[in-house]
Amino acid sequence: LAYMDRYCLTDAVVYHPDACRDSFAGNAETSAICQKYDRLRACYVIDPPMGSNTCGDADELTKYLCENRPVAVRMFPKSQKVPFSSFYCGDILEVLEGLRMPLLMNVGEYTYEEVAEVAQNFPDLKLVLLRPGLNRSRVTFPLMKKTKNVYFDTSVMLDTGLLTEVVSKFGSERLLYSSCLP
Repeated sequence: LAYMDRYCLTDAVVYHPDACRDSFAGNAETSAICQKYDRLRACYVIDPPMGSNTCGDADELTKYLCENRPVAVRMFPKSQKVPFSSFYCGDILEVLEGLRMPLLMNVGEYTYEEVAEVAQNFPDLKLVLLRPGLNRSRVTFPLMKKTKNVYFDTSVMLDTGLLTEVVSKFGSERLLYSSCLP
């Protein structure tokens, strides 16, 4: 919270790193911390694919998310050796789309081809790409032009005029401030 105060941040979306190893325990810890500090908003980690020891089926996942009310979900498909696609993650993505719950993903956990495929197949699912840099304009510009549900954080963006170009071509609505602190 000291970092938040120092940088005048009123709210933060957070997850517990233990959730990457044991999502239920880590998500419970995230919720416990967020209950203590009203400026923190829970983001849960979900392990693909559906039917694994953490997700259960679509009804169980829906119930779990509705009962615990995180504001967003994270997935780490590449780290868990699961392709990020409609074929492998479709059940989870369908639940998230139905709940209107954003999916946050670190760079390196997806390919831009996978993001394009998922964005087109789940047009009401907000996909937030964390730390993309946007310096790959040959892939990010078509993604911004052809989809309306892909968002980019600006935490590691070194602006050499690219930010101005993105805003002039596509608007600022899909650029999100992120500090990536601590």
